[in-house]
Amino acid sequence: MVCEGKGHFLESRPANKFSKKKYGDEYSYAILREEWEKQMYINRLKLVFPTISHKEAAISYKQEFLDNGEMKIYGGGGLNREASYELWLEKIKADLKRDSEGFVPVTTYFAFVGDELVGTIQIRHQLNDYLYQRGGHIGYSVAPSKRQKGYATEMLRLALKKCQALGMKKVLITCDKDNMASAATIFTNHGVLENEVPDDQGRIIQRYWIEIKRGEL
Repeated sequence: MVCEGKGHFLESRPANKFSKKKYGDEYSYAILREEWEKQMYINRLKLVFPTISHKEAAISYKQEFLDNGEMKIYGGGGLNREASYELWLEKIKADLKRDSEGFVPVTTYFAFVGDELVGTIQIRHQLNDYLYQRGGHIGYSVAPSKRQKGYATEMLRLALKKCQALGMKKVLITCDKDNMASAATIFTNHGVLENEVPDDQGRIIQRYWIEIKRGEL
């Protein structure tokens, strides 16, 4: 984040809806600055394929989920299950070409903002029967402390560009019906709800399709 002095941000802002004053009151400042800083961080987000250099960040990321009582890291390619980071790296490299016994090729990415690991996202290159009904092409998670900051929306947008590079024209994404945050992320990325299906635990899964159009990502 770059901010040249205390007054630079405020002086560059126009009059706003919160006040009749030229630059608004202190409450207006706080809201505008928060939104500006949020967008600055989102614009710095990048998807990178994991390497050994990310080990320390990955271990801390995994521990944050455990400390929050979350045993599963969606889009993490089994990061929460492998005995060591090195074994996990071997697994996700093998996953790139795994296409047998009901498995499909997948690519797993870390989402970084600067040097901070904020999320994981996985792209399944094709669908099997299970993925078509419930799993979809893309799964993702955001670190508990980094949620509601817009990262998931940007992660999905960047993942859709990766899908486009793989030649995909249409992408299926699913979420639990009661997961309003994920539904909003999908909707913001032009997801269209096709239907809702029950899973084997009685939960309702929403199935969204996103059509990938050149120039819109």
